Amino acid sequence: MAELKDLSNSQNTEDDSDRWPKTRFVATLVLIPSVPLLLLSVVALALFYISPNRFGDLISRLPGEAFVRMALVFAPATLLAVVVLALLYAFDRPAKRVVRAELDHGADVPITFGKERGAVPYAQWLARLSLAPTVLALLASTGLWALSFISPSRFDRLMTPLPGDRYLRPLVSWAPIGLFIIVLVGIYLAFDGRSFTRDVARSSRPLSLAVAIVLVSAAPLLSFTLAALGLYFLSPPRFEQVLARLPYEEFTRLVVTFAPAALLALVLLAILYLQKQRIGSAQSVEVNTARQIDIGVQEFRSTIAVWVLVGGLILTAVVGLGLLCVVIYLIVR
Repeated sequence: MAELKDLSNSQNTEDDSDRWPKTRFVATLVLIPSVPLLLLSVVALALFYISPNRFGDLISRLPGEAFVRMALVFAPATLLAVVVLALLYAFDRPAKRVVRAELDHGADVPITFGKERGAVPYAQWLARLSLAPTVLALLASTGLWALSFISPSRFDRLMTPLPGDRYLRPLVSWAPIGLFIIVLVGIYLAFDGRSFTRDVARSSRPLSLAVAIVLVSAAPLLSFTLAALGLYFLSPPRFEQVLARLPYEEFTRLVVTFAPAALLALVLLAILYLQKQRIGSAQSVEVNTARQIDIGVQEFRSTIAVWVLVGGLILTAVVGLGLLCVVIYLIVR
């Protein structure tokens, strides 16, 4: 039995080593430049909030055309990397591993993780049913918040005709945060987070859902930025007419908001893909009664890490879609 375990462990190690150059190298290659770019974009966003005049002086050193060119090249490249990593995560399937427990009497018995399949609890069914409208409400509130930041004047024109607008304006800043928490709680209840780290099938569902949301948001953003880049090269006069509807200050605010969200999605996807062997599959480990406490602590840490990834991915996807809606609104209006 020990020889079979050693052979299984060696095969798993060989599989991981064989898989590394083919797939995970791409994620590592993307992660290396993305981290400093993310830090730089966060610093730029913080400087924009803390000292707008100093940020304006810094941007003024770049000619307007150079800044537009940089944004038009940066956006499609980043979104393409996001789409590629999301597709790699969606289609790559790690090898399944066997998890066994070594009891005190020396017998090897398989561990059964999670609950047996049966009827879906009412709370879980209700949480799944409410996810779609809650996500749509989160998207709408995020779009309004992005509009209030990118173009305060147009946001005022939009809110002024509404009854009780002075009571609605404070909600614009707080509604996305509250709805985001509600969405995370809904996902937790919908997929029964109590057995999140123990059930391999359940552990992959929230992550797969988050990656799918990122992919759904990144695909139209990529198409839109590629169309803008193509219009810039093929028909510069028409591109200038479209850009004239988006003043330079609003364009700067848009880029400052888009860059951290896109780069954060890229970094989280790269980390998620590199950790997929640990998160998405059961580990081949020896479990005994003396190590139950340590394993419980490890499972708790793994749960926290996974839900941080899920929350970050959903946040970046919603911000990206909200920004796309704002851009379309600004161009049309």
